[in-house]
Amino acid sequence: MILYIIDMSIVSILFICLGLSMDNMVVAAALGCGQKDGKLHITATAALFTLAGALALIIGWLGGTHLDNVIHGWDHYVAFAILAYIGGKMMLSAFGQNSPHNAAGHKTTPLHETLLMAVATNIDVLAIGISISLFSVNFYTVLGILVVCIFLATIIGFVLRSSLGRRLGRKMEFLGGAVLVFLGIKLLLEGFLG
Repeated sequence: MILYIIDMSIVSILFICLGLSMDNMVVAAALGCGQKDGKLHITATAALFTLAGALALIIGWLGGTHLDNVIHGWDHYVAFAILAYIGGKMMLSAFGQNSPHNAAGHKTTPLHETLLMAVATNIDVLAIGISISLFSVNFYTVLGILVVCIFLATIIGFVLRSSLGRRLGRKMEFLGGAVLVFLGIKLLLEGFLG
């Protein structure tokens, strides 16, 4: 197998990392629609999403082209299943009284669902890790830029959700669930067409 080494500029790396972090921002905005979050919860969730992205990049980079053959056929199915399940659950929860709440009466997102969302939103990062193993690029530069982009995008998602949630209430929870379902469908279609 011949590997083609291509030089990648810092601007290209920045745009790739910004693009990858947009899914994290959208999911953060949708994840806990209708819940009131403290700074600690927002920071912890952003750190979890960032850790998932960093690990996905590292695993992809270390796996190189071998991992591409393994995940290429099913990555979009996994991302779709996770996003559709949690998004559908959020949409149903917007109409019912069966959603989990914290002691103050605000809706909370269970940790296992937050972990699933962190994995689902960063499956694309795994593929980028595989791709950059073929480029002449400083891996640590990519990792550093990605970590900053995902962390900030996740916090921005929470801020956007918070301001919209105050105005829209339970409608925002339904809208957030619908966004996750549509993001899952988008990833599924990209997997079929890409």
